[in-house]
Amino acid sequence: MKNRKSAKDFAGRAALKHLRRAFGLLSLVLALLCFGAADRGVRADGGEDFVAGEVVVKLKAASDLPGVASQYKLSPTPLDRFGSRPIYRLRILDGMSVEQKVSQLQADPQARVIYAEPNYTMKPPEGGGISWSEGISWSEGGDAGTYASQWAPGAINLSVAHGVSKGAGVRVAILDTGFNVTHPALAGHMLPGYDFVDDDNDPSEVGNVQTGPYGHGTHVAGLVALVAPEAKIIPIRVLTPNGLGNIWVLAEALAYAIDPDGNPATDDGADIINLSLATPRKTKLLSSILKRACDDEPGTAAEDSPINSSYHNVVVVAASGNDGNTTPLYPAAENIGGLLAVAATDENGDLTTFSTRGSWVQVAAPGEFITSSVPVNKYGTWSGTSMASPIAAGVVALLRSKYPALRPTKVIDHIVDTGKRLKDGPVRSRIDAGAALTTPPGPFTFTLSTENPVGTKPVVGTITLNEPAPSGGMVVKLLSSNTAAATVPVSITFAAGTITKSFNVSTRAVATPTLVEITASDEDGSEDAELTVQPPSLMSMTLALATINSPCQTTTGRVTLNAPAPSTGAVVTLTSSNAAAKVPASVKVAAGATYATFTVTPALVSTKQTSTITATYRGVSEERALTILPIRVYNLVLSPNPVTGPNTVTGTVTLTCAAPAGGVYVALTSNYNAIAKPTAATIKIPAGVKTGTFRVNTVDVSTAKNVSITAATGGASKAVVLRVN
Repeated sequence: MKNRKSAKDFAGRAALKHLRRAFGLLSLVLALLCFGAADRGVRADGGEDFVAGEVVVKLKAASDLPGVASQYKLSPTPLDRFGSRPIYRLRILDGMSVEQKVSQLQADPQARVIYAEPNYTMKPPEGGGISWSEGISWSEGGDAGTYASQWAPGAINLSVAHGVSKGAGVRVAILDTGFNVTHPALAGHMLPGYDFVDDDNDPSEVGNVQTGPYGHGTHVAGLVALVAPEAKIIPIRVLTPNGLGNIWVLAEALAYAIDPDGNPATDDGADIINLSLATPRKTKLLSSILKRACDDEPGTAAEDSPINSSYHNVVVVAASGNDGNTTPLYPAAENIGGLLAVAATDENGDLTTFSTRGSWVQVAAPGEFITSSVPVNKYGTWSGTSMASPIAAGVVALLRSKYPALRPTKVIDHIVDTGKRLKDGPVRSRIDAGAALTTPPGPFTFTLSTENPVGTKPVVGTITLNEPAPSGGMVVKLLSSNTAAATVPVSITFAAGTITKSFNVSTRAVATPTLVEITASDEDGSEDAELTVQPPSLMSMTLALATINSPCQTTTGRVTLNAPAPSTGAVVTLTSSNAAAKVPASVKVAAGATYATFTVTPALVSTKQTSTITATYRGVSEERALTILPIRVYNLVLSPNPVTGPNTVTGTVTLTCAAPAGGVYVALTSNYNAIAKPTAATIKIPAGVKTGTFRVNTVDVSTAKNVSITAATGGASKAVVLRVN
């Protein structure tokens, strides 16, 4: 029994607590990826299903939940939510089948649903019993040597690799069944972790040797420690004692591994994530997180990822599976840049019969009869791609320690390219750690500060040499494939002993997204990076006045782009929701300018009206509300005031605008006719005129009186107090 600790604060964790306990989403069947030493596989029976009566939905915005729930007969109270993101488990209320409900949601005509999926499950693995072949315990001392001297390190030329790197400064997150964190083989390796099954910060193994794949996480961690003895391990428990997990929990655990404290400004996340687990189902939730975590290929970032928008530079290593066929299993088969899918080899260097293989599997590593740490402080032998994956992850750690600037896709390319070719089959090579660490991965790495700059906005390119520049310095040539969209210096020079140099990429205004390839080269090779220069987008639209008087008062609108318009200019379309306010069909921002103005003209109205003025450019719209008022009394003057009765007072009415054709009638009233009374109930202000006059007769009074004289038209009035003495 593990010692429970208080839950560590991590954004969104509390909202998912019940789901972690329920494990209702798509099962991750660990038993697919490992076998007992006697080749007795703990495997799923193949049955698949999904939870009845519920769906997993990602909405465009959280504010859409009430409307979507009401329209599609879903509970507005989610069964669970992915942190603060609009991703929910929702209960079906009308008895409709899950498949039908998913189809309905995916066809939402208002485009409020980003995706909808069944809540997939799988049946537990069949059988149980001893999950590894128990060896001599650490206390007796016999198997520590076997662990270190087994066949796998020699097969990957590990001793040669260790002459170059042992993984210092690298963090490897392992998402698995749990960990015997005090195991001697793991001493000095383990960083603080988390248990996403029991929602606490103790990721220890739970269960016993008679239950499913007990000890699997400990065995995997021992192999990372064996291959990369100076790397650190972030232990994260995501699987139950019987080896089951779910996509929801795995997604949250990945987000934690990438950024444990939830603060992108702190450097505490994993450089490598090992996933010795799999599912036959590909899900959008998991795919979006993996793309954001590790895919450094231009234009592939997941815009709907539930983790923050930064690219995280992580290499993800995943076991291919143990079905012995080419059927894709996920996440290994995600086909994402920066994700390494690993098959298993035997002592002869051939793929094992049980290893899943296919064109989506890049490399193979030792995975048969592999000895490593198991609970409690013992050693055991296991077979499976679950063992091959952490060996590969350890090699990645060695390489990232030696070449920290090497991008995830370049890390994987280098490991594949330096591997030994397999005799046949779709898997290209088996890992050779010695060759990977003694063969430089090109002369330098090349990165850009952004891959999608808006034209005229600067981009910073950075070149990092894999070795310090020689005594005479080093020149790297630069070339742009499209100088009309982006230009670079002809070359940059590294001073002797330096390894990093930055330069500016100058982008230009473009009318459409324009792909540019920037190439950096020297006599030993070249690297390229792509960027897509984006046209400007609409940043804002403003109105000088929010309220105008009909029909004479106009207002000026202004549209502003986030960058200068291209050489052809930028045509922004304009619309008004109400004919009471007229706008031109469009306004053109001139080439090189960032804004343009237009005029909003009111029509004649008899009552207060409201219009929404909308500006649209390249799919981005900005709106502003405008109020249009009818002709009203703008001012009322009485003269003389005060007055001594009996006498006649002249009233002057001024309208907000000149009277239109037919004139404007103004009603006149007094609240004390016995003292002061307009001589007419109404006056007519003729067309084209803004003012009119009238008379007020007053009487003799014994004491001073205040009388309110009111002029009204267009649903509004103006009153003035007349002092009669």
